[in-house]
Amino acid sequence: MQIHRPKGKDVAALAGVSMTTVSFVLNDRAGANISPETRKRVLAAAAELGYQPHASARGLAGGRSHTIGLVLRQSPGQVAYDALRG
Repeated sequence: MQIHRPKGKDVAALAGVSMTTVSFVLNDRAGANISPETRKRVLAAAAELGYQPHASARGLAGGRSHTIGLVLRQSPGQVAYDALRG
């Protein structure tokens, strides 16, 4: 049996709110008119399900991945050798 990672829709269903409300609460959206009780329900549902934001999905949605690349002109063996020597 495959266990799936909890998604926003799972949090929304458990809290009895819309996906938009879940998004606003979890992203701490300024200006969203969400009652303290609803915010508390969403956060409790997220905690109960063990919800963790998916980093790749957030990167796609936000247009940033917060990832850097590293290009080496040496082989991995040369890098390891240099690291051990230095």
